[in-house]
Amino acid sequence: MPFGWLILAFSITLNLLVLFYLWRSSSAIKYRSIGLFCIAQLVLIAADYAASTFTSRDTYTRTYWLNDIIAHMFISLVIVALIRAALEEYPQFRWAPTALFLGVLVVAAVSLIVFQNPRIPRWINPVSRNLSLTEEALNLVLWALLLRRQQFDVQLLLLSAGMVMQVTGEVIGLTLRPYTNATTIWVPNLLVQFSELLCLGIWIWALRYRPRQHVGT
Repeated sequence: MPFGWLILAFSITLNLLVLFYLWRSSSAIKYRSIGLFCIAQLVLIAADYAASTFTSRDTYTRTYWLNDIIAHMFISLVIVALIRAALEEYPQFRWAPTALFLGVLVVAAVSLIVFQNPRIPRWINPVSRNLSLTEEALNLVLWALLLRRQQFDVQLLLLSAGMVMQVTGEVIGLTLRPYTNATTIWVPNLLVQFSELLCLGIWIWALRYRPRQHVGT
């Protein structure tokens, strides 16, 4: 089995495991955005496979980068949903998650205009990088909120840590891509793919997490 197909198989398996443990978790409703993200990931994987198998190279390229932007929107929605969960103690800031997601849409729109290029990879790659940087900023907001909470939510912290691993890997990989050639492009691509798998692995750990019960003496 080619290495790329092995990574794809791991990705599908981990997405399904996240859905399974989320379904079994008592936090399934609270973190339903993660379930939607994993379902979207599986649909996008199927779309990429169909485009690569049954369409031309140009159509596959357009499909791949369109799916990349869609995936970023779902990542942003997950982080915003986690921020909403972290703001439970601050009802006066209920408007903040919506405002933050609108900010993500503004970054996407401006980046699409500024980096417009006839060659789709050269157009969308910097857009994808900017969205990853925006997601990093959202994660910083989330961690700041978690550190201010009176009750430390380990599960929520682990879920956000998974997102940090993914978007950090994507930022580095997407930044390196323009400086690679046909023989070295696999390095940033592998970094991006590995960071996505690492995120899913951390999510599984988070969803399986159970607080230790302290027994009194």
